[in-house]
Amino acid sequence: MPLSLSRAEQRAKRAEDYPSIFGSINLTSIRENIGEILKLIGRDGIFREYTLHDANHINAMLALVDKLIPSDTVEQMKTADWLMIVLSCYFHDLGMLVTKREFEARNSCTEFLMFKGEILAGDKGKDYEEALEKLGAAEHEEFLYQEFVRQHHAKRVSHWIQGQDAPQYGDARAAVEAVNDLLAGLQQVVRDDLAKICLSHHEDDLFDLEKYQISRVYGDEPQGEANLHYAAVILRAVDVLQIQKKRVPPVLYKLIDPSNPKSQEEWVKQAGVRAVRPKTLPSGGESDT
Repeated sequence: MPLSLSRAEQRAKRAEDYPSIFGSINLTSIRENIGEILKLIGRDGIFREYTLHDANHINAMLALVDKLIPSDTVEQMKTADWLMIVLSCYFHDLGMLVTKREFEARNSCTEFLMFKGEILAGDKGKDYEEALEKLGAAEHEEFLYQEFVRQHHAKRVSHWIQGQDAPQYGDARAAVEAVNDLLAGLQQVVRDDLAKICLSHHEDDLFDLEKYQISRVYGDEPQGEANLHYAAVILRAVDVLQIQKKRVPPVLYKLIDPSNPKSQEEWVKQAGVRAVRPKTLPSGGESDT
C-alpha cells in the first residue's frame, strides 16, 4: 500500500525540487526507512517497557502539526520550514535505538559507568533501588542502560545526524551508519540545523534566538529560508501534546507489565488522556488553548 503523507509532509517533499539548496533527498524513502528502524526500539530488551515511540507516534505528531499551525501562518511558511519540522518529527526519538552490540559494549562507555553510580543517589534513587531489587542481574543492567540512553537520547541522535559517532553516549556505530545512509544527500548545513532542532526537544533554551535563528538561509531561492525557532517550538509542542491512550494500549500494558518506576509513571500518565483538542470558546469558535 502506498505511503500516505500528511499535509506537512507533502509540503516538505517539495524540497526534492530544490537540490541546489537542500541537496538530494527522497522524503518518502526516508519516512519508510525511519518507520522500519523505529520498530527496533525495544526489540532486544532495552525500552521494551516504555511507551510507544514507533511510526504511530510520528503519524500522530504530524497530524498535530497540521492542526496546530494556523492557516495564515501556513501561507507564510517556506519549504525549508516544512522540511525542518517534518524531519525533526522523524528523527527526534531515534536516539533511543540500542543494538545488541551496543548494549554488550556498555561497560566501555565511561559516561555510563559514571551514570550507574549517580542514578541511585538522592531521594529519587530510592525508587530506582526498590525497583532494581526485584530484577535479575540481566534485567538490572538493561534497566540501567535504558535509563542512561533515555537521558541522553536527544544528544545521541543530534550527533548521529551530523555524522558523528559520539562514543561518550554509547557505541552506536551501526545507528550512525543507518542515519548517514538516510541523510547522505542532504546538505551538511541543513543536517547540522536538523540536529540542533532534534536536540532542542530535551533542552531548556528554546528562547535562544541566536541558536535557533528566525531567518536561516540555505540558498538564494525564497523557499530556502527557515525559521529554526518556530520549527523547534512546533516539535516541542507536538511531542508534548502527543500524550494519550493510543501510546499505551491496555493489551500491551498487560503483556509488558512495566516494572521500573519511570515506565510505570509514563504508562499511567498517558493512559489517563483520551484526546487532545482545542478548547471551545463560549461563542463556539476554537480557542488558542
